[in-house]
Amino acid sequence: MAILDSNPEVLLRKRKDADRKRIEKQEAARVRKERAEKKNDPRKTRFVRAETLSVRNALAKIEKKRIESVLRHEKSKRLDHTETEPKLLFVIRIKPQNVHTRIPETALNVFKVMRLNEPNTGVFIKAIPTIMVALKVIAPYIVVGTPSLASVRHLFQKRAEIPSSDPELPYTKLDNNDDVEKKFGDNLGFICIEDLIHEIFSLGPHFKEVSRWLAPYRLKAPTRGWGAIERIERMRFEEAIKKPVTLAGHAKVQEIDIDKFLEEQT
Repeated sequence: MAILDSNPEVLLRKRKDADRKRIEKQEAARVRKERAEKKNDPRKTRFVRAETLSVRNALAKIEKKRIESVLRHEKSKRLDHTETEPKLLFVIRIKPQNVHTRIPETALNVFKVMRLNEPNTGVFIKAIPTIMVALKVIAPYIVVGTPSLASVRHLFQKRAEIPSSDPELPYTKLDNNDDVEKKFGDNLGFICIEDLIHEIFSLGPHFKEVSRWLAPYRLKAPTRGWGAIERIERMRFEEAIKKPVTLAGHAKVQEIDIDKFLEEQT
């Protein structure tokens, strides 16, 4: 006869895990349904006006010229390149400011490498010279800034996810230290979430392993609706991501107050 575990703490933990997995499965099912609906959206085959095509082509030419200018400038300065001190950045992908903009293949490849495959997702990066060149390529489609320790910890607490063992769920929430110890305890000595926070914020020697294990942070989409509060919040969001477009290859990546931005997005 099997002996049932009657420890209240164990039962409560199992029940909590079961509830969490159920909610995550429901969320994953909802996301799959939304993607399927978007894929089969009949509006995708609607008639496109000649004026719209003209605008798209003009924007595509401008973007191509901008990226070529960036790459040409970086190629010319390689010989006298000076090393700069790396720093922590948080990069968030956003939708193009112009609805007619088609993101170039070069920029899409950068997003793929950074795992920013969808708008409103973000990742921590170590700002070394090669990364800064990549950020210049995708500059019109991102917001970027240096996060404080409080913002890093807040992101971990609310949005950190890791690969899931459930085949139906690509990721699961990182909400206990056991997962950290199982992954990094033997080889890196990390045994709790706070260890990961310190490694990320301090740009530690194992920054890459930790950051690549964590899923891209899924942030809240910009506020919708037409109520007074919604309109104000949307105006703030649009103001935060507004940036001048320049074709100059030497233009630097424009940083924003990422802490303030994350307060509204998380």
